[in-house]
Amino acid sequence: MKEKIGNIYRKGSEFRIEFDLLVNEMMTVDEFEKEWEVLMYTYNLERNSFMRQIYEVRAKWAKPYLCDSFCAKMSSTQRSECMNSVLKSYVARSAPINSFVIQFNKMYSDRCAEEDFEEAHTNKDKIVLKLNVPLERHASRVYTRAMFKKFSEELYESGPYMVKGLQLDGKMKVEHVNAETRKRWWKVTYEVDVDRESDTYTCECGMFPHSGMLCRHVLKVMLHVGV
Repeated sequence: MKEKIGNIYRKGSEFRIEFDLLVNEMMTVDEFEKEWEVLMYTYNLERNSFMRQIYEVRAKWAKPYLCDSFCAKMSSTQRSECMNSVLKSYVARSAPINSFVIQFNKMYSDRCAEEDFEEAHTNKDKIVLKLNVPLERHASRVYTRAMFKKFSEELYESGPYMVKGLQLDGKMKVEHVNAETRKRWWKVTYEVDVDRESDTYTCECGMFPHSGMLCRHVLKVMLHVGV
């Protein structure tokens, strides 16, 4: 980016902050498209060939276009970079193949032990409930401490939303009550498809199929209907 668009992408610049939000925080295609247009106009990048090129292939990298692709909240090369870092702590760069196999098995054993440790402490330690509702209590029984913390954060963020309409099947809308405090590219209203017969909730933000975590919009609807 620095090479192609220059100093405008320097660390801490307004453009870099807004572009990072565009890449990492956008939930819907509509949000992405509108904010991209605003950024290109604001920073006079509408005719920049590099920005045009990456926009043409946005379906391959922009988060809203990948909401149906499960990635467990990992994108690009994050997973492989993480594994490379772990392996480097066990295996020397010049290690022969037989040493690699031994150290790889040791690494695998250590990772399993860490997982067992986390599950044991999840069962042992008392998890603090914030709302003490059935949905939260159920999550505390099925998630590890780390995952429950992420769930709690999303549950907390459902607070500023309110459910619009009374229907329990079909589409339900949730709306943020403090729209004036939100950034210009954030949607205020989200639609959640509800099928009570199959007990299925699907939000247009696509967070669950993409990351495996229920979004704040679905959680708000589930709390509303008494799940």
